[in-house]
Amino acid sequence: MKLLHKTLFVVIAVLNINCEKTTTGSSSGNSSELESTLNNSSVGNGVTGNIDEYFYDLDESEIPYVNSQFYLYSGLSIIEPLAFDPTSDTLNFITVGDYVLSFSPDELIDEMITLEPFDETINGEDINGDGLISGGEFTDLYRFEEVNFSHSFTDVIKLEWDEDNERYMVVSVPAESSPLTHTYLIGHPDSLYDGVSPDMNDSYDSLVYITQINQNDLNGFYFTDDDENGYWGEGEEWNLPDSISYQYYFDTNQLSSTDSVYSSQNLEITHDFNFSKKLISIDSLMFKISTDCNDDGIWSNAESEDLGNGVWDPAEPFLNQGGDDDTDYDIGEPFLDRNCNGQWDDAEPTVFDECTTGTWNETDEFCDMGNGQIDEAEECADGGTGCDLDNMYLMSDRPNVLIASYTDNDWVVFENIDTAAVITPRWSDDSYQLIQSYDQLEIKSKTTSLIDRVETIYSYQLIENTFEEGLEYSISKTIWDDSGSGDRSVSYHLYRKDDQTSDIVELVHDSYFILPTTTPGSSIDGGSFENYIIFDNLPSEQTYLYTYNGLLRDGEKHQTSRVAYSPQTNAQYHIIETYEVVSDTLLIIPQLNGVYDEGEEYEDDNGNQQWDEGEAFTDEFTLLTDTFKVSRTKSSIMQGSGLELVELNNIWLARDYGIVRDEMEFRFNLPDDFDGFYRLELINCRHCDEESSSRAEMFSGNTEINFNQLQNTGQFSDIYNKTRTFGLQKIEFDSQP
Repeated sequence: MKLLHKTLFVVIAVLNINCEKTTTGSSSGNSSELESTLNNSSVGNGVTGNIDEYFYDLDESEIPYVNSQFYLYSGLSIIEPLAFDPTSDTLNFITVGDYVLSFSPDELIDEMITLEPFDETINGEDINGDGLISGGEFTDLYRFEEVNFSHSFTDVIKLEWDEDNERYMVVSVPAESSPLTHTYLIGHPDSLYDGVSPDMNDSYDSLVYITQINQNDLNGFYFTDDDENGYWGEGEEWNLPDSISYQYYFDTNQLSSTDSVYSSQNLEITHDFNFSKKLISIDSLMFKISTDCNDDGIWSNAESEDLGNGVWDPAEPFLNQGGDDDTDYDIGEPFLDRNCNGQWDDAEPTVFDECTTGTWNETDEFCDMGNGQIDEAEECADGGTGCDLDNMYLMSDRPNVLIASYTDNDWVVFENIDTAAVITPRWSDDSYQLIQSYDQLEIKSKTTSLIDRVETIYSYQLIENTFEEGLEYSISKTIWDDSGSGDRSVSYHLYRKDDQTSDIVELVHDSYFILPTTTPGSSIDGGSFENYIIFDNLPSEQTYLYTYNGLLRDGEKHQTSRVAYSPQTNAQYHIIETYEVVSDTLLIIPQLNGVYDEGEEYEDDNGNQQWDEGEAFTDEFTLLTDTFKVSRTKSSIMQGSGLELVELNNIWLARDYGIVRDEMEFRFNLPDDFDGFYRLELINCRHCDEESSSRAEMFSGNTEINFNQLQNTGQFSDIYNKTRTFGLQKIEFDSQP
C-alpha cells in the first residue's frame, strides 16, 4: 500500500505478539499454565480427528469455502418457543477470502522519517482546532490545566445474617458524598478560572509538527544520532531490519494528534480528603467470641468440677427460622453459645423435680446448672488472667458471632443490623451501635511537569496491524438480522492455522468490562452489557482451538491464567481460560439431509419395525455420529473490585461439516446465574456436498487486501468494526425476564 499520496503520514505504534500454548490474549498480560494435557501422548478414550476435517482446512495452499446457515435461538426464544421465527431467526457463517496487510520497510524513504513544522497558512485549515491559522510555532504560552483529585468510597448500610456462610454479610452502597473531588488549577496568575484564582502559573513554548514515521515508536528502527538531538536527521544512518517487518493499515481521512512534553522539573501536588464513612469496627461484637463460659459476667479460674454460676440463666439466644407460630429452638438454627459447650441450652429449670444434673438454689428457686464440662481458666484477649468483662473474648477472623441484645434476662436476636441498631450485651451497662460513622483521611498525591516545551504532532490514525510478514488470515463473517428489525448485522472472524502447532488462531481485539456505576453496582443487566465494554486498540492473537499436532482428542484439557492490564480502565484483570474436548457419538441437528436418520418417522411397509431402503420417511433432522464437543470458558476478574465476568462457549464440530452447533452464555458477578443463553444449530450446509477439488479450483490463490478493503469483498459492503465475540456469536445480549 502506497502512503505518499498526501503530505501527512503516520505515527506508528507496534504491538509484539508472543503466541504460545500457554499465552492467550493481550501481550500486556502475563500468562502461566495451570493445567494441560497437550504434552501427553495419550488422553481420554483414544478417539481423535484431524482438525482440517472437523473445522475448516486453513492451510495456506488453499482457501476454505464455507457457507453454513444456522437457526439462532436467543434466551427469549428458548424460554418461549413460540417466539422463535424460523424464517428470520437465522445466522449465516461464510468465508470470503484470504488477506494480508502489507507495509514494507523498503518503502521507507527520508521524507517519511523527518519532522517538519506544521504550517496551517499553506492551506488555510485550522487543523489543530485552536482558532488560529498559524505557522506552526507558538512561544511564551501560558498553560491552563486542571489537576483533578478524586476518591470514591462506600458506606456500610446494614449487616445480614447469611445462613449458607453462617456469618453476617456486609451490605454497602456508594456514600451520598462519594465521589469526593478537588481541582488544582495551573494557569496564568492574572487570569481567573470560574472566579477562582489559579494555584500557580506555568509558561512554555509550543511547536506544531507533521510527522511521517516516528522512529521512536517504530519497533526495530534505529539510527546514528550524530547531533544527539533525539531525532533522525538528514545524513544520519538508519536501518529497519527486514526480520521485524510488520503490516499496517492507516486511515488517511482521519488525523490524530500526539503531544510530546518536555520538562526540566516536576511539581508534587497533594490533597487531603477528610470525610466521614460508615463502618463496622474490626473489633466489633460480631467478631468477639465470649470466653465467659459460666456466663456470670466476671473472670473465673479453672474448675475442679462442673459448676453453675449462681444466677438463673435464660435460654441461649437463637435465630428463630420457624415462623411467628414457632417459638421453640429447632436443631440447625443459629444460636449464641454463651457457655462454650458447642450446643444450644434451654433456660435453667425452675421446678425442683426437673433439677437432675444441677444444684437447686433454695433462695431463688431455680436449678443452677453447669455447661456439662469442666472448664479451664477463662481466657482474656490480652493473654493474661483476671480481666474484666470487656476483655473476656477471643477474636474470630469473620463476623460469625450471632448478635443478641439483653434487657435483664430478656433478649432479642438481630438477623439484620442497620445503622439504627443499638446492642446491649448481657452483664454490661454499656450499649453499642455496631455501624457508626468514623472520620477518615485519604491523602492523594500527583506529580505534574513544569513544562518547558510541547511538541504537537499530527498524523494519520493507525487502524490495524498484523504481526509478522507473510501471516495470512482466512476472512469469514457471521451475518444475521439484528433483533428482528430487518437490519443486516455482521461480525468478521479472522482465523489462521499456526504452522508449528496446527492450532486454530483467531485475530481479535481483547476486550474488558468497566466498573458499573449503578447502585449497588454488583451486576450488569444483559440489555446494557455493551455499555460496559471497551477494546484494545490493536488486535492480538488468541487460540480458538487447541490441537495435539493437528489432532482433536477426546479428553483434551488446557487451562491458562494471565493478568491483563487495560490502559482505558486503569485496571488489571485476572483472566482464567479453560478448554476441554470430548467425543460425541450422537448429535441431532435440524438440517434436512434427504436421507433417513434413526428416529425419523417412516412407512413400515413390510412390518419388520425398522426402516428399509425404499420405504417412505419424513426428513426431520440429521443424526451425526462423528463429532467433537469443545468447551471454552473465560473468567475475567477485575482486581480490586472483585467483579467477575464468566463466558461459556460450547462448540460441536462434525467431520466434513465444520461447526454444527454453537452455544454461548454469560454471567456477571452472579454465581450460577447466567444472564444470557444463545444457541446456533446448523440447518443448511451449502459447502458440505462440494468436492475438495472443486473448492480449491474455485478459490485457488490468495488475494491480499487491507482492512479498508474488507467492505468491498463479497456481495455486500460490510464495514469491519471491533466487536466482542465468543465463538461465532457476537456478545449482544437482550434483557432476560
